[in-house]
Amino acid sequence: MVPLRLRLRDTDHLDEVEQTVKRMTEGDTDGMDFHDADGNAYDADNHPIDPIDAGQRG
Repeated sequence: MVPLRLRLRDTDHLDEVEQTVKRMTEGDTDGMDFHDADGNAYDADNHPIDPIDAGQRG
């Protein structure tokens, strides 16, 4: 995964990042997966996601 500060340098990803930040700010995190430093996936309510389910979401 590329750190956010590096992704912002590529304008192709800027719209995606802006939309993601907007959704998160508005509380619309349905279907989003969040990952910790070890790569474990969690939903917006901090519940662990089965790796098989996480792969199907993306």
